[in-house]
Amino acid sequence: MANLRWDDDADEVDGRARLTALEHTRRLLARAAALYAPFSCPATAECCVLATSSRPPWVWPTEWALVLEALKAQGRAVPGPRADGACRLLGDDGRCTIYGARPFGCRTFFCHRRTGPTHEPTAAVHALDDELTRLNVGLDPTAAPLPLEARLRSAGG
Repeated sequence: MANLRWDDDADEVDGRARLTALEHTRRLLARAAALYAPFSCPATAECCVLATSSRPPWVWPTEWALVLEALKAQGRAVPGPRADGACRLLGDDGRCTIYGARPFGCRTFFCHRRTGPTHEPTAAVHALDDELTRLNVGLDPTAAPLPLEARLRSAGG
């Protein structure tokens, strides 16, 4: 289905396609997280200080819809910029406030502080990234990933 509408006023067909796409994205993100289950994250949130890491996650429309859904479920608006250059979705406690809905790039970020297997699951990550691309472009041939900060800015945060 081309040019799927993501707004709340989407028609019934778009609504069903949207729900299917979001469920597919949730499953794909869960598979990405499972690839990194053998690794241990020290939870320093260094990767979330985007001004320092210079590696923002690029977010597809289906991922962005999940981020917005998570914020809405928490009764929160898109947060404004942080003075420290960290991701706007990082809480004051140094934890991701939308952890369950965090984008693919956040789930697969290579951290020099992680412990676990000696090799990243590169081939499997690329395969999932290709699947996420096909899903989004299949829904809307004009779809493209954007840096998370650009999506947050465009949402008025």
